[in-house]
Amino acid sequence: MYKTDDKRLYIYLSVIIALAIPALLINLGLQTFINDESIRALVALEMGFSDNFIVPTVNGSYYYSKPPMYNWIIYISFMLFGRFDELATRVPTVVCLALFCYTIYKVNRPYFKDIKYPILISLFFLTCGRIIFWDSFRGLIDIGFSWVVFLMFIAVYHYGTRKKYWHMYIISYVLASIAYLLKGLPAFVFVGCTMMAFHYMDKSLKKIISIPHIAGGLCMVAILGGYYMMYGVYNESTSVVPGLLDQSTQRTPLRHGIWSTIKHIFIYPFDNIFHFLPWSVLGVMFLRRDIWNIIKRNRYIHYVSICFLANIFVYWISPGTYPRYILMLIPLIFTVLVYLYSIEEEGWRLLLLRRLYQVIIVAVPFVVAGLIGIDEVKQIDGYQWKIGVLFLALVGLAVIYFKDQGYRLFFLVMLVLLLRIGFNWFMMPIRQEKDYGTIAKNQAAVIGKKYKNVKLELYKNAKLDHTSSFYIARERGVINYRNLAPDEDDIYLIVDTSRTEIPIPYEVVDTFRKREDWTLMYVVKRKQ
Repeated sequence: MYKTDDKRLYIYLSVIIALAIPALLINLGLQTFINDESIRALVALEMGFSDNFIVPTVNGSYYYSKPPMYNWIIYISFMLFGRFDELATRVPTVVCLALFCYTIYKVNRPYFKDIKYPILISLFFLTCGRIIFWDSFRGLIDIGFSWVVFLMFIAVYHYGTRKKYWHMYIISYVLASIAYLLKGLPAFVFVGCTMMAFHYMDKSLKKIISIPHIAGGLCMVAILGGYYMMYGVYNESTSVVPGLLDQSTQRTPLRHGIWSTIKHIFIYPFDNIFHFLPWSVLGVMFLRRDIWNIIKRNRYIHYVSICFLANIFVYWISPGTYPRYILMLIPLIFTVLVYLYSIEEEGWRLLLLRRLYQVIIVAVPFVVAGLIGIDEVKQIDGYQWKIGVLFLALVGLAVIYFKDQGYRLFFLVMLVLLLRIGFNWFMMPIRQEKDYGTIAKNQAAVIGKKYKNVKLELYKNAKLDHTSSFYIARERGVINYRNLAPDEDDIYLIVDTSRTEIPIPYEVVDTFRKREDWTLMYVVKRKQ
């Protein structure tokens, strides 16, 4: 490894940043919310409507599945943009992703002599399939939550290896408290597994029972206890813990049974290889007999490996987990892979990777050119010049790839970003057009506007999905409360006939479809 002052690095990095901005922002607010996004947006919206930022609610009822911090972030974004919509909900994800990538670079920089490698770890995270083609354009908690948990991983190592245990425990538990306020109980699992992993590697298990550890724990108790003291002012219910437990155990063996768990254990590694392509193929670097000895030679790489294994275990035995649940672990495994790549001598592993990436860099331009023959693509404004720009850029990239082989991986990063720009131009509009959620969104918005100045509430146990509820509430400017026993003549009710019948004195005045299961919902009013 060596330190480079090659100006090409900074030129290529500037190009990557220039590509990343449109890749992450073009059509960011175009697609209709998926259900998990609409939950976050709806809770933030209701916080603003009720002027209560301590107790989350959904349709006016207490919401126990997640603490409120990420909803605060979304609401701040709402205020900055001056509107409640998809773009304002998703921009915090992009901001958190940018901060996460920068953090990955900064924390890895001291452990690599060549600056290229910490930069590559950060760029691999940005451009792995799951991030660049899904999570980076969704208004979900997970990227922000993962960033905080990753900071906790690094704080444990940074201060623990320097024997600064007061710093290690207090900072780690403060970060874990923030992570809890973002997503709930998984924060406890991560901090617990990470502490055990570090002390095992450091041969300092006795430090688990120590004054600094107690002090760190008390900091967490003070932060979370302070929040729940404020929470108790508004809601004294004992349903908070059961609600968080229910959310955290939905995808564990407790809910799915032994056979689903066994199947998941076998397929989980392959699922993750797929989701984190193209960089997961660097896993070929693990295919050597002395791999663990090589890892143990570098104390930082050893810790990163142990930390990854200790934390991935919970998800490896939990059927139904989504790849976004382990985003904080991906920089760890990429760090190990890049380290192994950086010390690899010429051999079959490097040859295999080069051949594979050569096929990709040559084939992709022609795949993109083939879009011109797809009828759906032809419906998009400017499709010809867009395909032309992408094709020429990709061909140019392929030429440079073979000429400047020292930066091959940087050119592949550029390729992925160009593909994301193409995805934004073509796939997002096509998906938006085909998504039945868009129809449901439009119908809900019409209902919200039409009944903006009247009292409209959910009747009894009507199940209105979060997406439809958000768009109705946004248009009306009020929470969609539930009414169990309406007694007013001028009230309008939303009735779900799959769960309850239309009240006898009422007549149907409108209908709309909800997104979740395409159920027909009825707006009714008392007969005159």
